[in-house]
Amino acid sequence: MEQELWTLSMKGDDIDGYTNCFHELAVMCPTLVTPKYKKVERYVWGLPERIQGNITSSKPANVHEAICMARELVDQSVQAKATRISESDKKRWEDQQKNNNSNCNNTHHQQQNQKTGSCQSLCCYPSRRKRLSWEPTDVL
Repeated sequence: MEQELWTLSMKGDDIDGYTNCFHELAVMCPTLVTPKYKKVERYVWGLPERIQGNITSSKPANVHEAICMARELVDQSVQAKATRISESDKKRWEDQQKNNNSNCNNTHHQQQNQKTGSCQSLCCYPSRRKRLSWEPTDVL
């Protein structure tokens, strides 16, 4: 049990799982976490480095303060990560829409040019048009 407490570290962003496991091991190995400052040190030691420095510099008086700060920092980290991902997805989507619109515009212009080109061939080259066998004035 002592070895587990010494090697315990937070996996990913699961602060609640880490905290629960720490409390269970601390109850089973009270000599490793007394006095209070040792319990705080041991708890902070298992946190990721990006969080350790912030908690250590704030000098929490007890493990409860350290846990509250750790939860807040992990939540901020998760939110920042989600924001970065959503901004990245938004930019990717905007770029994709931009490419789709330019492709649609190119296709539209090509279709317009084809239509115009076919009209021009009829207008510019009247000799190619098939002559009617009847005249429009004969119908009336």
